[in-house]
Amino acid sequence: MRFGSVASLVLLGLAGCRSSIAPDEGVWVDADGDGIEAASDCNDSDAAVGAWRRWFPDNDGDGFVVPFVSVHSCVPPTKTASDVPHPRDCNDTDPTVHGPSWLFRDADWDGFGDPEQKVWGCPDWDGRTEAGDCDDLDEDVNPLQIEVCDGIDNDCNDVVDDDQICDLSPWTPLAVPITDIDHDDVNDLLVISSAEEQALVIRDLQTAADVRIDLPLIPDAVSVSPQGGSAVVGHDGWVSEVDLLTGTVSNTWPTGVPGGEVVHGDGRAFVFTRYLNHPILSVDLTTGTAEVASLVRFRDDTVALHPSRQKIYGVTRGSGLQEVLRFDLVEEGLTYVEIEDAWSWPAGKGNVWFHPDGSALFTHDAQVYWASDDETDRTWRGELEGGQELQWLAASTERAVGLHTESRQMLTVYDVDDYTVLGTDDLPITAGGLVLDGAWVFVSPAGDAVHVVAELSDAGPAFSDLATVTIPMKELP
Repeated sequence: MRFGSVASLVLLGLAGCRSSIAPDEGVWVDADGDGIEAASDCNDSDAAVGAWRRWFPDNDGDGFVVPFVSVHSCVPPTKTASDVPHPRDCNDTDPTVHGPSWLFRDADWDGFGDPEQKVWGCPDWDGRTEAGDCDDLDEDVNPLQIEVCDGIDNDCNDVVDDDQICDLSPWTPLAVPITDIDHDDVNDLLVISSAEEQALVIRDLQTAADVRIDLPLIPDAVSVSPQGGSAVVGHDGWVSEVDLLTGTVSNTWPTGVPGGEVVHGDGRAFVFTRYLNHPILSVDLTTGTAEVASLVRFRDDTVALHPSRQKIYGVTRGSGLQEVLRFDLVEEGLTYVEIEDAWSWPAGKGNVWFHPDGSALFTHDAQVYWASDDETDRTWRGELEGGQELQWLAASTERAVGLHTESRQMLTVYDVDDYTVLGTDDLPITAGGLVLDGAWVFVSPAGDAVHVVAELSDAGPAFSDLATVTIPMKELP
């Protein structure tokens, strides 16, 4: 029997009538008479078998399903699939994660939400997560952050700049990264060049007050005048003279050579470039005239003005070895002083420091050599007791104070004449318990104090600045 409308078809089904007309004629077919159309019946020849179902996956078997994904099947596609679209699973691959809950909007996606922005949902969906963020617009502020001294509650513990972190006393922070550093031995000033800041910073080590001088060019190196009060700053192709007492740039002169090390001496700036194919230049600090001071090829590693102010010693590299060269200051520039038995060592670090009376050189590998005008110049004299590699060294008339590369949290004090160890002393920790690694050490003009420049040890929380501390010499061994 043919019915002309869907409504008529429904009425027939309710009346219990059955049709045997083929399904391709577009009419109801129910061969087993169970009331389920053949297209939906899982077995249309068995009235005991019902229709297919819509199944929702539960892949992790935790009883929670994914309602947005389904399959039509007569049997469950998996043992744990459900024909009910709830409760919803937030993560169907993790049986420990179940349905939605009250969470908090995480606008900066740092894993912590704003406690004032409550939402119903799953973690990590639409930036929803647990509460705890005290600034949901800054991903660097949340309970997992390390508190640093910046005026912000970084770790969301309701305390800005925790006292145990930010109290660096007795250390005083430095506000700029260091490119090169020197000490005014007359006025007890720390002079720092910073390429990153394109500035020179002068720290009065008696008061810990800083003066910043903006430079016209990015600095490479800095050297303080032996008379104190002024410094020269090397740039790439230029050199500047700076008045340390007034905090001003006096002049900037062209050199025409790449930057490198500079030495302030005898009213001139001596420029030792970083490349072997350039001569050493002398720049007159009154006229700005640049002239060739020496044709000796010198690749800068370190250079230092001798206490006599009449000689420059420098460490150069070549053929896999390092050698200390000597140049005497003369009116025409520099005279290279050659010696057959001068020492050399495998290439590496090459810092040198002087005995206060200029009679000896100390090298980075704890060796001591003569520094004189006679035939003993640059010949071996002895070794600092223990032979530890030096990070930095400074000497007074009685003692030399060193930082070692392997023990930068401790000062070693030597007898400046016989090189024996008088004792050691740990660098002070901060009031907050932070440990710092020494990088440079200088002796005050009167020899009664040691100034240490240090950086935070890896053992402590993040701290962006270096710091200085002054230790009375009488407190050292």
